[in-house]
Amino acid sequence: MRIVKENLYDVLNENMQQAKAILKKLNIPETDPRFQELKQMLLDDNKVGYVGKFTKWVFKDREPWEKLIEVYDMLKKHPHKVPPIDTFKTIEELFDFLQGSEISSKTGKALRDLKKRLIYFKLSDREEQKLDSLLELNVKYVDAIRDFYNKKGRKFRNFGDLLSETESLIKNLSGGFNLEAMKKKIKQTNSKVKIMLERPDILVLAPQDYNTSCALGSQSWCISYSKNYWDSYVDVFSNQYFIFDFTKPLSDKRSMIGVTVNPDGSFKAAHFKDDSVCSHDYLEKLLADD
Repeated sequence: MRIVKENLYDVLNENMQQAKAILKKLNIPETDPRFQELKQMLLDDNKVGYVGKFTKWVFKDREPWEKLIEVYDMLKKHPHKVPPIDTFKTIEELFDFLQGSEISSKTGKALRDLKKRLIYFKLSDREEQKLDSLLELNVKYVDAIRDFYNKKGRKFRNFGDLLSETESLIKNLSGGFNLEAMKKKIKQTNSKVKIMLERPDILVLAPQDYNTSCALGSQSWCISYSKNYWDSYVDVFSNQYFIFDFTKPLSDKRSMIGVTVNPDGSFKAAHFKDDSVCSHDYLEKLLADD
């Protein structure tokens, strides 16, 4: 027990020294009110081991205090063990991990409910992965899908019927996935957008506020999950665009793309519906198609 306490003390001392070194390099006194507030917050929660990394994010990386508090609250509420804080280079990496874990937890419950009701056949690993991917891409409808499985799960006899019924349910819940359905959804949700490109096969929107991002964007995107991240991504130095590709089904991650563009027109970031990275080449080809 004494060895454990000594090791813990060494870790805490090392993290505090890291924090002090960062402040010294930036010519910020240790008496700085923000640092004192940060240190006291972590002391009160017995989380002083975070002080080195949090100091870097706040003072060196200049991350907004509100963003740090939001991620810290997510961290404290996380039901499972989180990798060591130093594993994450940026605060966004930690946010993405925590957000992804929350989505996986929701979809995992839905899958478990489904398996209990599929008494006539077992899902193969490939089928389970395909269904899990569909649920993650449409996580905002997971509660309704789980309820659907609870009531109708016993009627399925094969995976094709199951997947088709689930996709139909998602399409109904979302109001459909085509140009007219999306324009109707924009009106119904009072979303503030600028339509940049409109074709039967594709729609490019510029969402104007966070509420619009929540209504139309993917829940796997930080900008549709957190206002702090919306504010940090969409500012006077960049613009946000949503691309809806109606040639793809809702079960395809490529059906929706979020793009952040710099003032000079270059891409700052681009992500598919599941938050995986979308290449610039893919975007250019998609938007160039006639």
